[in-house]
Amino acid sequence: MSLQCGIIANGKRDVYPLVTATCKVSVVDVNVHAKLRQTYVSTSSEAEEVVYVFPLPADAAVCAFSAVIDATRTIRGEVKERHQAKRDYDEAVSAGKTAALLEQHSTQVFQVSLGNLKPGQTIVVDIEFVSLIAHAGIFDSLRLKLPVTVAPFYGTAPSTLPSIPRVAGKIPFELDVSFQMSGNITAITSDTHPVSVRVGSLSSEGTTAAFDATLAHVSLLSHTFLDADIVLEVKCAGLDAPRCTVQRLSIPDSDDVTDALSLTLVPRFAAVPVPKQEYIFLVDRSGSMDGGRIAAVRNALQIMLRSLPSKNSTFNVFSFGQRCDSLWPEAVAYNKDSVEQASTYVESMSANYDGTEIAHALTTVFKSRERTLKEPAAVFLLTDGESWNVKNVFKTVADAVAASDKALRVFVLGVGDQVSTEMCDGIARAGRGVVTYVREREKPDAKLVGLVKAARSALVQDVSVDWGVPPEFADDFEVVDSPSVPTADASPAAVAPVSLFDPGAKALPEELGPRDEQVSLPPFPRLQQAPMHADALPPLYPGFRCNVFALIRQPRDAPLPQRVAIRGMLLGSPAVLDVPVVAASAFDWGDSGAKAPFVHVLAARALVQDIEDLTASTGAPPSGFAKAKIVRLGTTYGIATSQTSFVAVDEFGDPEPLQERHK
Repeated sequence: MSLQCGIIANGKRDVYPLVTATCKVSVVDVNVHAKLRQTYVSTSSEAEEVVYVFPLPADAAVCAFSAVIDATRTIRGEVKERHQAKRDYDEAVSAGKTAALLEQHSTQVFQVSLGNLKPGQTIVVDIEFVSLIAHAGIFDSLRLKLPVTVAPFYGTAPSTLPSIPRVAGKIPFELDVSFQMSGNITAITSDTHPVSVRVGSLSSEGTTAAFDATLAHVSLLSHTFLDADIVLEVKCAGLDAPRCTVQRLSIPDSDDVTDALSLTLVPRFAAVPVPKQEYIFLVDRSGSMDGGRIAAVRNALQIMLRSLPSKNSTFNVFSFGQRCDSLWPEAVAYNKDSVEQASTYVESMSANYDGTEIAHALTTVFKSRERTLKEPAAVFLLTDGESWNVKNVFKTVADAVAASDKALRVFVLGVGDQVSTEMCDGIARAGRGVVTYVREREKPDAKLVGLVKAARSALVQDVSVDWGVPPEFADDFEVVDSPSVPTADASPAAVAPVSLFDPGAKALPEELGPRDEQVSLPPFPRLQQAPMHADALPPLYPGFRCNVFALIRQPRDAPLPQRVAIRGMLLGSPAVLDVPVVAASAFDWGDSGAKAPFVHVLAARALVQDIEDLTASTGAPPSGFAKAKIVRLGTTYGIATSQTSFVAVDEFGDPEPLQERHK
């Protein structure tokens, strides 16, 4: 469903027209800290409740939210359990108070409700978030993408969200990006917008400070409007170098501290080829792939088809949309004739398969391998990911990988200028593969070769990280899993008979509707790590960035970790790397309204993602235990999640009853 993002009131988009939008971004190596500000002016004649909807990158964590009313009062959001936050908001609005509520509908879609906004008011909405820059598929390059859906113009959202008409006219947009890199910056370009680039300092103005090639400032040139996603390509030395950053946070009313560590690694090791493997290309030909996307797919497939190993390879090509079919009934030997036949088939491809039934298509592909279930296979999914059936898709992939004894891997090529990173990233995680993205008019040769090379290579498995903590702390280590729930003894001897007339019997409780079960959690373990499914990290692939986070609770006087070690196995041989740890204070992270420091927020977001991935792999709704763990992470580190929301109430303004609640 297409959604134009911005503030509405009772379905009237022009009641709170967007006047300006600004975004200040700090990039520290591969980390992003962004502050989005949008100014709206009311033309309403009565108090209203309004809704503001905005998408974000799938790995982003909203860590601060506030609204400024008439430049006189600021209401700041506090993170609470989502049902409690909604109750607090509703009670405040009913009492005539101005209130705000920020909710997460999916990892990419957020909604803000503002209640009791008065006629003629100016509203400034501030949203702060952090994220990681996705791997660009090239060693010395990274791509920073700022979707204008963040500074509201277009995007996709669940059908439960309100539909907002397109913003009339063009909205001026200001962007300010500062870069602090570990290596020298050699170039910053944009093929989407004209930009002003100054390498050597964090300021756009002249400075007397010495030139520093690791710093840069970028801004949009004048007369820039919200009409297309903004993409910056940064070339920098040493982007693939391993790095680990640590930040320390004092724990209130405690002699302990929490150290947050962020380990980033782009593995470089001699790739060992898989001796024999089946390759399956699964191509999205749904209606959303029409135009530049299907053309990009055809181009990508021609390159990928000619990049497979010439010996001991079989392959097939599947197309899907509302239906799914294949070029051949089963995989065929990879040779000159079969490649030419596949190439001709690819050239005829168009986006004529209607809907996007990804789960059904994946199931069809996996069933085609029933006779060779335990033999190595690599599936390449080429898609824009435009489907909201994410949990079912993730479960389908996870089940197939488990059934194959991990012989199956799923790789994803996200195609297009607007791609669901939530879907594409999640499939790659569930499939123990990697993902890369190409835009519609991009020359993707290097990325495609890297993706195919990853699928052709043996991977580093049984990966673990030694965070340099004392052994007794390492023993107190959290594995993301749900404990078994003891069942009551239902034997007849254990069940007392029920009296059919008991004067002391209590009536049914009057509270109706679903209630979350109350769960008592043990204290945070000394060491929490993400990702961490079962007993090992996801596999490592040469050339594809791996991010690992840890939260370590230790005494206040404990020294900061100096080095970490990452270990794994490559075809039976040990693989190891030691990485020095750098204090986050070595960088300027900028001012923040967040409850916790930058690295802690990223670590908490990664831990939440781990819990949600495990839940998605089961296909069941999240358990009370999983929800409680997410709530504790969200409230402790101040982030919006599937189970926590920001709520803010103006306790000092003059209460005024709302004329009509937004439906």
